[in-house]
Amino acid sequence: MAASSEGDLGADDRAKRAMDIMFTEGVDQAEQYLVEKTSESANSLSDADRLKLNCTVAYVRFVKALMTWDEDAIDETIKFVKSIEKSAESQTKGGGAAKSGNQIEAGIVEADCVLIRGMLTFTRMSFTSYIKAGFHLRSASKGYDKMLREVEKLEPNALEREIASSKKMNQSAMTCRREASARYSTLKSSVTMGYGLLNLIMSLIPDKILVIIKLLGFSAKREAALKALQFCSETSNMRSPIAKLVLLWHHTVTRPSFGLDGDNLTAGIDEAQKIMTQASAVYQRSPLFLYFEGRLAYLRRDTESALKAFLQSVALSEDQREIKHVNLYEIGFCHVTNLEWKKAAEEIGRA
Repeated sequence: MAASSEGDLGADDRAKRAMDIMFTEGVDQAEQYLVEKTSESANSLSDADRLKLNCTVAYVRFVKALMTWDEDAIDETIKFVKSIEKSAESQTKGGGAAKSGNQIEAGIVEADCVLIRGMLTFTRMSFTSYIKAGFHLRSASKGYDKMLREVEKLEPNALEREIASSKKMNQSAMTCRREASARYSTLKSSVTMGYGLLNLIMSLIPDKILVIIKLLGFSAKREAALKALQFCSETSNMRSPIAKLVLLWHHTVTRPSFGLDGDNLTAGIDEAQKIMTQASAVYQRSPLFLYFEGRLAYLRRDTESALKAFLQSVALSEDQREIKHVNLYEIGFCHVTNLEWKKAAEEIGRA
């Protein structure tokens, strides 16, 4: 992207650009991009725009922590997310009974931060951690429910006035109306992403742990979660690629691995293929999306296409060790399926 066009990008577009970088080039490159752009615009960024970019950094660090499973990275991410959560909380205060678009967005970011902390706390794998994580998830659930109600009662005219007042130059009513419609879509897709991710994860937690969560008054809704994630995945929201990946993970890994559809190991193929078709134009060179393309082919019992996708992913993930290792295991399993024992041992040995 040309330097001139980069300079014209707003916070929303920079957040989307960072997500594209994360899934095509890597998490470190995405974070570096965000840090550079935030630094370049330090004096001109509004509090709302700075919060958007910091929320994107939180997602990038969250993905990195889950990929590496490194305790220091997890601790640092939790600490960073706490700081963003406080900033978001301060931006939700004030005003009348009805919240502004910026306040709603800050409330969604606050709930996102609580959800991220809860998911990372679960990785501690201790009874105390499960209790803490349960409280975080319950708090996030309440936050998303509240923000969804705020979005649904948001007055279009109020959103138009908010957008018009934030512009340095006068804009036509038609332009403000169009931007207000896009803003409403962004807010709704943002809150549905969090709601969907939260409920899907909760629906997959083992019963022994889920008992703890149910005692806190929380119940997971898997079908509603999938619909919410699907809605977000079809928008231009910066959270859209994450929603796509979560859905691909569910359809190509979780459903067959957990036996959610009984003996039918190909139950999620059609849903996964639709998502891959949507994503292929932008993420055809993304190691993560190529991994799921390989998983999809493997479920179809097309090991030749699966191997091709996994090998492409390996070639593009030289600087992303965790993704490379997962692909090498999958390549090994493809060779096992083909009864190519020597090749299987070599690939698994490389992982």
